[in-house]
Amino acid sequence: MLYAPRYLPEIAYEHLMVEEYVMVSTFARTMSQVNPDSYIRPGYTVVLEKTHSELIPSLAISRLSMGSESLAEAMLRRTGGSCYMRNDDARRFTAECPSFLVEDAPTLYQPVHTAMLARRKHEPIIRKGLRALQLAVMSLES
Repeated sequence: MLYAPRYLPEIAYEHLMVEEYVMVSTFARTMSQVNPDSYIRPGYTVVLEKTHSELIPSLAISRLSMGSESLAEAMLRRTGGSCYMRNDDARRFTAECPSFLVEDAPTLYQPVHTAMLARRKHEPIIRKGLRALQLAVMSLES
């Protein structure tokens, strides 16, 4: 499984799912209340960085950027502020900590793919593994 496939001729890629990222804040309920000085810009993937810059240019340059969601969450717990988290993590975080989902913040989308050797993609064990991943994803969405 990977976020940003590098297309190579011997590798076959299949779309698996899309993860949603939403903004969480320890003090802001709307985008106008997000403080750029305590904002943690998501540097988790190239796609998220690009989408973020396009949708929220006012926060594209910030004092702090994290390449790890767990580090961003730890920083948010320690110092407060605002950052993007995967939707399920954001809902867990807001249930555990005094915080909010920022109502008018755009949702960021991150495609997730599988990768396998192209010459093996039709082998039964590979197809079975891919099907198990698809079923696991469907169970998460229910």
